[in-house]
Amino acid sequence: MDLVSTYHKLGQPDALGGSLVLISLAFMLAPYFPGKRIGPLEVPDLKERKLLFQCLGPVLVLITAAGFYPLWQDKPAGGHPVTMRDLSVLLMANPRNTYQGLRDPAFTNSDEIRAILGQDPGFPRAQAYSVPQSWAQLPAQISEVLQADPDLVIIHRSAFAHSTEAQGDTALKAFVNALAPRRTRLLIYSRSFRDGDPGLETYRNWLTDDPGLRRRIDFHAFTDTATPFAGFTDRQRLSSHVRTILGEIVRERNGGT
Repeated sequence: MDLVSTYHKLGQPDALGGSLVLISLAFMLAPYFPGKRIGPLEVPDLKERKLLFQCLGPVLVLITAAGFYPLWQDKPAGGHPVTMRDLSVLLMANPRNTYQGLRDPAFTNSDEIRAILGQDPGFPRAQAYSVPQSWAQLPAQISEVLQADPDLVIIHRSAFAHSTEAQGDTALKAFVNALAPRRTRLLIYSRSFRDGDPGLETYRNWLTDDPGLRRRIDFHAFTDTATPFAGFTDRQRLSSHVRTILGEIVRERNGGT
């Protein structure tokens, strides 16, 4: 989605922002021109509060000017519904836990998935994110993902498995629950998953106690567990699964069910 300024985000015209900047600039310059006449107005003598205005003025100028910076994601107006290409997709994997059979030896799982999704012109461009090789970096990584505010995160179950799968699941659980306040969807993939396995529902319930978040978690299994991305069938199944989720997100964003 396009980024918009704070004034635009608040529904205020740029003219208002310009006026606030000029007023702030006047506060900043007033101490230096006591008694100066500007048209019908006269700058007051601010001897007693000169230091306050000298300090506060530049701060106000910076704040009001920063309101023009395109910082916020814009939501399309009613006449311009959200499409799949408006969405943001984040791919997360650990370079150490990479599947075999990738088309490029330098690829990670995320690189391969991005290449698969990139073959469909209707999909948004996905951003690949390599998981840091340290547990200590997990809070910072969670913060980065929250700041990116993706619509969909496609993550390898073993993304955080730096030592054991159990520890990786614990870290994944922390990551998943950090997304609870958002509306981000999650697609977790693993060679250990099997379609129709009732254990997946148990795993979903273990990941989070939040009913709303549970509904936003999907799992993806592969038919070829040796080289999941090598076969045409698995590549098509993954692309179709992602398309289904993105379609659901689009309907939700456009007020559908």
